[in-house]
Amino acid sequence: MTYINIKVVINKRMESIIRVMVIFSQWTCLNIFIYCCTFYKVHFFPKVRAMRVTVTRKDVKFIPDSSRVVTRYFMNGDERTRKMVSQLMALDEKQASLSLEHTLREFAGRHRNISRVFFKHCANIQGISEGMEINYAELSDARKMLIGSYCTMEYSIESAAFFNPEIVEDIDQLYLEKGGERSNYFFSRHGRRSYIVHCFQKGNY
Repeated sequence: MTYINIKVVINKRMESIIRVMVIFSQWTCLNIFIYCCTFYKVHFFPKVRAMRVTVTRKDVKFIPDSSRVVTRYFMNGDERTRKMVSQLMALDEKQASLSLEHTLREFAGRHRNISRVFFKHCANIQGISEGMEINYAELSDARKMLIGSYCTMEYSIESAAFFNPEIVEDIDQLYLEKGGERSNYFFSRHGRRSYIVHCFQKGNY
């Protein structure tokens, strides 16, 4: 049995509760005691006045860039994937090429080597395609990339929040205009589903 010797002014209701507390372990006892003190508003320390902080707001604003997106693999379940593949296989080669051309024209400017990404994501569902009695090796490159594009999603790393900015002077200060300065920026960016990305950028003043 563990006893706790605490000197504090308490009322009769608190005294009866503390008597029960001694039959518990020290950790459980401490938790119950803190709860009781909070419930009956027993204070051990004097109240501290809040310190005022003077804030000077500047006109400079850091705004998220909607074009800063990355590609991620997207798989919407086996059943829906099989339905998607069957619909894409119903297209002839000309239709598949035109659809792929439109997709590349829209996304190639934002992502490096997007064709490689499409091939990789198409290979991820090769087992599903072969389970549908599709000869994966005989598929054209255009159709593979088109299928892979339907298994690709864009993820914005700055869609939810843009915070914790840090600025450090760059060691390379050559070839700048008079009075200019080159700095390195560090930001934490919060995207969808609680993903946090740390990014580094460089800029000139």
